[in-house]
Amino acid sequence: MTPIGVDAHFYIDSVNQMLQLSPSAAISYAMGNALEGSRPLVLLPMYLATVTGLVSVNLAYEALPAILGPLVAIATFIFVREGLQNERAAGAASLFSTLSFATTVGMWAGFYANWLALAETYFFLAALLGFLKARSAPRFIAMTLLSVSLLFTHPWTWVIILTVTTTFILTLWRDDRKHAPMRALGALLAINIILDFAKSLVFGSSVAVQDASTGLSGSGISQALLLWPNIIYGLFTAYGGLLGNAILLGLPVITVTILRFREKFERLLLLWVALSSIPFLATPSLVETRILYDMPFPVLISLALLFPSRPIVDKSVHSNLAFLFLLLLLLNYVLRAVTSLVAPPF
Repeated sequence: MTPIGVDAHFYIDSVNQMLQLSPSAAISYAMGNALEGSRPLVLLPMYLATVTGLVSVNLAYEALPAILGPLVAIATFIFVREGLQNERAAGAASLFSTLSFATTVGMWAGFYANWLALAETYFFLAALLGFLKARSAPRFIAMTLLSVSLLFTHPWTWVIILTVTTTFILTLWRDDRKHAPMRALGALLAINIILDFAKSLVFGSSVAVQDASTGLSGSGISQALLLWPNIIYGLFTAYGGLLGNAILLGLPVITVTILRFREKFERLLLLWVALSSIPFLATPSLVETRILYDMPFPVLISLALLFPSRPIVDKSVHSNLAFLFLLLLLLNYVLRAVTSLVAPPF
């Protein structure tokens, strides 16, 4: 009955402050002053749950992992199924998403906004892939709403994913010179940027670029020279060493080397990893860990199991055994992680 997670007090203190205000003032506070207006889509549901008097603020916070874990699993399944049209790989990625850094580091550090942003990211990219296959107004509206929800949940992740999306669409345009995806991208970016500035003007919040630049402060040549010590600290010291998992890091590295750029889904994953890796080379260790947290590792692990079975039967016994072996190893990792969680002092 004690909140866990390093960032727990940020959410709990903000919601407690909202409860002292009128409903309109509470919404304005979540959109502006609370955490610089960067997490309203996490704070507002917590506030709505507690303002009824049925649950306490602590209980609303403690319930978040039970919601976010399944939500990421569903989002990952939809994303991989949309990209590969393969439910076997989608199911594997869905399971691995609950046994990855999203759960372990997310609970240890209290990265619940970032955790929710991961789910929104997979939903958004699935909508993007669906829109590219069959362009329609409903698909564009869904894609736009998901991008806006990502902006209002975790601006840092929004910057990464919109950068990946823009680069991805540009590479497709270079290949086929179709202007419709470019026009859709332009409209989506314009809507997001206008809403971001409107929120800043109305509620006094920071814009997404400011949030990202704050996270990147301290980056530069000095950090590039400390790349190896930063990596060691990030993997084995930060978050109790939960990022130092050879499976969750090693298999994706192998998978990336065999991804095919001509395949749209695999190209999207390649660009996601490549563009995220560029700032990784010259940022402080804790920023590196946030970049790792936003990587599509569960998806890449599922592809590592799928790709070796391409030349043979899809229901390969060896593939099934490898999946079971990885599943048990990651279950062990997650169980050890959650049993070592501690409550930070407030």
